[in-house]
Amino acid sequence: MSKRFFEDPERRIVRNLTLNAGETCYFTFKVAGFKADPKQHLNLEYRIQLLDPKGEPVVEDFTDKVDATLAPQDQNWQPKIDYEKIVPTFAPAGEYQIKVHVEDKIGKTEADYAAKFTLRGETVAMGDKMAVEQFIFSDTDNGRQKNDDVFHQGTTLFARFKLAGYKIVDKAYWVEQDLSIRDAAGKVLFSNPTSTEKNRLFYPQRILTNSFNLDVSKGVKAGEYILHLDIRDKIGEQAISYEAKFKVEP
Repeated sequence: MSKRFFEDPERRIVRNLTLNAGETCYFTFKVAGFKADPKQHLNLEYRIQLLDPKGEPVVEDFTDKVDATLAPQDQNWQPKIDYEKIVPTFAPAGEYQIKVHVEDKIGKTEADYAAKFTLRGETVAMGDKMAVEQFIFSDTDNGRQKNDDVFHQGTTLFARFKLAGYKIVDKAYWVEQDLSIRDAAGKVLFSNPTSTEKNRLFYPQRILTNSFNLDVSKGVKAGEYILHLDIRDKIGEQAISYEAKFKVEP
């Protein structure tokens, strides 16, 4: 391989690439040093991989070939390969790799190349056990964390958290969640129907983002309340509970 580089969406060369999760990775390379047969025919096969910080493929390998016959004026021609893939929005932060493998079927030679780039993405640590991480209350959807976790009658409670550590088998996960609101003594005052997150993806989502909101009506009594979560990992056969306290004031 000769020239190889990352590019931006306008296909301008980027020397040190940093992407956000959900953005597209653009990569280009040219192949040099291949052999042609007596009839000036060339046959190249190549594979491109996009790997996460743990070496896991983020998307399916891309394979293709260059099968062409050179004209006399093409003696210095080099095949140019353009590659672009979207990095999933839930991909973890870290150092990613583009790995290229090229085989010259006529010259009986091979070449490999690896290029690295940085991704800004999920930063939640993924342990071996299921856990609720980064739980916050907020006054608005996707708003900042409240300082006091106090909600006034007639407003709306917003909450969100990350869930990590659930089991993934054969690229599939299955998580169920029950939410209830309890008074200070633990009595259930309100409960949501069970919600289910179940999917199978080539690159499975290892961190789930959950969010919800509740109307705090003017009829709700002032006092302390408990938001209670029961979460079940159906594949990993593990279950956890999580509680967060908040107050309602006039």
